[in-house]
Amino acid sequence: MHHTRICNASIHTLPDASVIESDVSHNHEDSVKDLTVAVLRTAGKRRADNECDAKPAKIIRLNCSGYEGESLTLQDVANMRQSIYRTRRKKYPALPKSQEESIEKHRSIPFIWVLIAKKIFCYMQK
Repeated sequence: MHHTRICNASIHTLPDASVIESDVSHNHEDSVKDLTVAVLRTAGKRRADNECDAKPAKIIRLNCSGYEGESLTLQDVANMRQSIYRTRRKKYPALPKSQEESIEKHRSIPFIWVLIAKKIFCYMQK
């Protein structure tokens, strides 16, 4: 998998994974930093999926604490943060697009009103 847009390397396969045609001539230099950043980003997404209460800054700091090599750029860190937010966004339902949709969604949830010590409580069942 390449993130470099100028690379024209390709492999054509059949559904049974047999290779039909391959052109593996790369016209760019290999970058260890790009691979390392991709591994850090993937580890951050995995951690964000497992630890919902951890802040993105903490996840990035923990992932990059053992990183030794070329320095990360601000854009690399921003990309990691965005990938964490995108991963977390997948766990939650989409927000309603209109007021009517919001009201309809709330009406479909069963609830019980209870009066305890002159205070009203609403218990929602799901």
